[in-house]
Amino acid sequence: MPQRPAARGEALTEKAARVELEGELPVGWLGNLAAGLSRRGVSIVRGSAERQGRGWRAAFEVVADESQAGHPKDLDFVAFALEEAGDGSEPVQLESFVLNVPRRSSAIELTVRGRDRRGFLAALLERLALLGLFPERISVETVHGSAADTFWLHSLGGSAPTSRSVDALREFLRGVTKAES
Repeated sequence: MPQRPAARGEALTEKAARVELEGELPVGWLGNLAAGLSRRGVSIVRGSAERQGRGWRAAFEVVADESQAGHPKDLDFVAFALEEAGDGSEPVQLESFVLNVPRRSSAIELTVRGRDRRGFLAALLERLALLGLFPERISVETVHGSAADTFWLHSLGGSAPTSRSVDALREFLRGVTKAES
């Protein structure tokens, strides 16, 4: 039985914390974490995560809204990462995207920009999972209300996404990206 992943929270301000997670986490853990935090009035504003062998190492800055009674550093981040996110069914709306499909790499690189809101990351990760795409590395940041997130994506099991998966991703992204005015 794998050891429970480690988590550590550190207060940055009255409503902000830096959170670090490390260890074995299941497929879809990041979407679960983002959805669990969102349901509790907490947003991920910046950070990164990367697969390291069978485990993950992640560090995020989170901020609680006024509805959150306690400090976000005290939340059980591992429990959120392990619980099923459920159907968030929040719509994804992007301002732009860049999809890089290298010829000699097993991962595709996706950078998205959009107006940030609580649940943005969870909704996007849910849609990517429905397409059979899962991050091996991620970098997220919110600046002045705009999310700028980059994902390095694989298919389930770490294999390179198929051309069909890439085409489905492109179609999805075009459908949720606002047309330029």
